[in-house]
Amino acid sequence: MADLAYIVSEASHKVIKQKGKVADDYAAAVSVIVHDWTNSGGTSVYDPNWALSAFAANEDPIGSGQKPGSVPAIYNQLKADAAKYHGPWTLELSADPVAPAVGETTAVTGTLLAATGTPVPQREIDVAVTGATPATAEVTTDANGKFTLPIDITATDVHVEASRLAPAAVVMMREPTGWTSAQRPQNMITVDQNKVTGKLDLTATAAKPSIGTSATDQADGDKVISWDGGKVVDAVKYENLTPGQEYTLKGELMDKATGKGTGITGETTFTPETASGTVDVVFTVPAGHAGSTLVAFEDLLSKGEVVASHKDIDDNAQTVTVEEEPVTPGTPSTPVPGQPAPGVTPDVDLAHTGFGGVAIGSAAAALLAAGLIVVLATRRRREEPVPADDQQ
Repeated sequence: MADLAYIVSEASHKVIKQKGKVADDYAAAVSVIVHDWTNSGGTSVYDPNWALSAFAANEDPIGSGQKPGSVPAIYNQLKADAAKYHGPWTLELSADPVAPAVGETTAVTGTLLAATGTPVPQREIDVAVTGATPATAEVTTDANGKFTLPIDITATDVHVEASRLAPAAVVMMREPTGWTSAQRPQNMITVDQNKVTGKLDLTATAAKPSIGTSATDQADGDKVISWDGGKVVDAVKYENLTPGQEYTLKGELMDKATGKGTGITGETTFTPETASGTVDVVFTVPAGHAGSTLVAFEDLLSKGEVVASHKDIDDNAQTVTVEEEPVTPGTPSTPVPGQPAPGVTPDVDLAHTGFGGVAIGSAAAALLAAGLIVVLATRRRREEPVPADDQQ
């Protein structure tokens, strides 16, 4: 009965999974076997060679238009396989590595064995997985009854279940009591729909979150900020986060020369859809940092706890510079020893041909004007008449 259970179950699987001529050929082949093996009257009542000869000759008794010439080969194959692959079957699963980390890939290996311990080849296996993403939902055993399925781990708890229709566990043959010996008795069989199932549970380790950053000037995307201030955009690349969980990035710009914080901070809260991605943190740099080199330090927090940091004062990717404050030509911001203060004209400086020449010209004009006044005064005094008393 184990052989018959295999034949009925295997043919049923083929009929369910196929359509058209393949399904019809398997249905015809198993029909011949069932009629033969459940016949109580011997070959005088049912001779399988009669049906097989008709199929081999491509006779189509019901006028379906198909050519059933391949049915005898399927009939022989089913009987031969039943001797090797009858049930019950077992489906064994294993994984490598057995303790993967979230975000990694592990390989699930399965082996399908018959009751005799013989590997069962070329059988389709349906696979359902939770906590991981399988490369495919259906695999096929190889010549050694094995299959390998890569799965990408997405959670710490992983469950794998592989299954397929297997030889029936219950087979009963019953002879109809209403038939007489003069009639053509045909026994009936009942089978259950049996499945062979393999299960595997894995506990994955949660991969540690990590971040890396790249700071740039928001204005033009380079790494130089205007001397009077601007905005720094720190693009933070994260990995191994839990999708759907809220995280917060908190950062501060550090002065590379002193290694101390500047008090310039940035913060953003986000909920990733995937374990890896990128999010921006923006820092507003005020005036007063001209000539400085600033380095972005970042902390990643989950539920108030720091789960990852990126703080490397020598990391060029995290670094921006601020331009030097421009100086107006000819107007020093502080007096130079030995030089006059800005805006003050020197008294006499022959080396300066600009303001010095003007000063000399002005002095000369003043002196000429004074001489002219003296000459005119003298001349007037000479022309005035002399009083009589003064003529003595």
